[in-house]
Amino acid sequence: MEAAKLNQLKEEINKYSYDEATHKLFAIKGDIVDYKLNIANKESHLKGLKSGKDVKQNARIKDLKIKVEKLKTTYVALKTNEELTALERVIKRKSVKKELIEAKKELHLANKFKNEALEKEYLEAVNSYNKLSNSEKSSQKSAHLTKLAEINKINETNDNLVEIEKLEAEIKDEKTKLKEYLKINRKLMYLLSRQRIKTNRYNNLAEEKKEILKLDKVKDAATIKTLEKQYKDKQGKILKYQSNSFSYWLMLLAVLIEIIYVIVFLNKMYVSYLEFPTLIINLIFILFLFLSAMKVKVYSKSWTIINFVFGCYLFVRIFAVIPFVASDRPASYNEAGELISEATSYQDLRVWLYSFTIIMIVLIFISNIRSTLKIKERDLHLN
Repeated sequence: MEAAKLNQLKEEINKYSYDEATHKLFAIKGDIVDYKLNIANKESHLKGLKSGKDVKQNARIKDLKIKVEKLKTTYVALKTNEELTALERVIKRKSVKKELIEAKKELHLANKFKNEALEKEYLEAVNSYNKLSNSEKSSQKSAHLTKLAEINKINETNDNLVEIEKLEAEIKDEKTKLKEYLKINRKLMYLLSRQRIKTNRYNNLAEEKKEILKLDKVKDAATIKTLEKQYKDKQGKILKYQSNSFSYWLMLLAVLIEIIYVIVFLNKMYVSYLEFPTLIINLIFILFLFLSAMKVKVYSKSWTIINFVFGCYLFVRIFAVIPFVASDRPASYNEAGELISEATSYQDLRVWLYSFTIIMIVLIFISNIRSTLKIKERDLHLN
């Protein structure tokens, strides 16, 4: 795809509907897979071109690799072959090992040279030199090395430079296009997730709400007002059979915080006459909060007011009760001036108790403010 078309597609993405975006996404994912496969094939071909080896040599290398692997497997298998005697195993393993060494040498030479003709020429030069006597070798050594250097130079010369450059340019171009497609794919995935959320939310709305969203706020103001009233009436009737679950769970969470408050207090506080009354009072508060949660669940007005009063008491607990029951202990001495008990700071304990109390206040007030609004809405449509 051309750059101009890609830019145009980017501009149109935000205008797509959910269905259009889904179809476009499948199409682009298919293009991405095609580009990746194409790039992988071209890179494999490029690697072959850069090595300078011809097609026959590459096929030969592949066959030699398979041969080496088979010989390795045979060599290992012969060690545990119970059908053969120990002597037969040794003889066969030696034979296979010899074949394996020869195959590895052949594979090494095939990897080194770009075609079989150069490989044969190199082997002939080496073998003819090795057949010479020592005196002949010393006189012909320089000529032999020159011959090997010429063969290596021919082998290193790559005749595919033009094709390599062309293929590298194609791969670079396709990678650029693939990058663009991946960007578009990410944008479409994001759009699909947003569209899915919007679709689900819209489908969950009441029919009156759906109609309101379709209307113009200025032209259809009267119709919108009527539909809003119908919606509120319906919601009020639903509340007659629907429990106040959210406020109920917030109050239960406040009960849990109060239990943690008592545990922390008993765990860290020193033993004194204040422990027992504090424990009893807080256990009563836990039972009170649990009962209050049950009453809030069924839209009790009186208990909502009692909860606000209890929330106000919690403010008093922050500034008066906690500093009193968790006050620091000074050091005490007997008449002889000897130390009986060391001074103890309860600053950390007070911070924990303050934190738990503030969380409880927030939970109780949110729960009961919401409960008050629900009670008003319920009464408005049911009375």
